[in-house]
Amino acid sequence: MNAVPHPVLLFERIIAVSEAMIEAARRGDWEAIHRLDDERNELLAAFPEASLATIATAHADKARRLIALDEQITGLVARALDNARQNLLSHRRASSAIDMYQDRHGE
Repeated sequence: MNAVPHPVLLFERIIAVSEAMIEAARRGDWEAIHRLDDERNELLAAFPEASLATIATAHADKARRLIALDEQITGLVARALDNARQNLLSHRRASSAIDMYQDRHGE
């Protein structure tokens, strides 16, 4: 049976995984983001709820760091989704233009 690490160590691991998520997002490695997000969710689920407030209060600097990391991750993912939407829209427009040309020119 795996023992749950001390809450402070668990908190530090969550921060480390969050930092790795940011680096993966900057590289555009969305498979790694997905895998790391699963890992982070498992770590968060293992975090003793009673310890969360105590750790966050005792280690406010780490709590602020985690919040800042979450905001960075959210921003990076939002920008990537916006870029993907723009690329999809451009592709659809180009495809429509090609279809219209082919219809008019019998190809």
